[in-house]
Amino acid sequence: MASPLGVASAEFKHIPGDVLKLLQELNYECSKHNGIPSANILWFINQIELADPSAEDNEDNMNVSWGHSQFTSGGLSCSTVLVSWSAVGNVGMAFRLLAAVVKTAKVAWQLCFTQGISGSCLADSYIQNIIELLWICWNDVSF
Repeated sequence: MASPLGVASAEFKHIPGDVLKLLQELNYECSKHNGIPSANILWFINQIELADPSAEDNEDNMNVSWGHSQFTSGGLSCSTVLVSWSAVGNVGMAFRLLAAVVKTAKVAWQLCFTQGISGSCLADSYIQNIIELLWICWNDVSF
């Protein structure tokens, strides 16, 4: 049986290799640097989690572009909400954001597969961007 990390590495080849290190550090330090997440990050995560492709009627937010409006709606974007660890709040919120982003990417991949579209999706870029910004936020407090 393949290890979960091996499966994740195979499925998410486009994700930066240091994401495992980030996840390990966050998991190890989960009891430290706990705070209340900002209203912006809560709203941002919520709009990502509640996205429903079956309710989408904007062609610019479908298939390879699925996720774009979730990551940019309401004047919020990755770079405007992931400004500091105090904005993230705690490790649980970082994990919740990562889970929402990965789910969005998987939906985009499925939409593309269903339509016979190959190649990377816009959500892949958002995964990488969020991981990089989480690293910056985390490094600001952990050292």
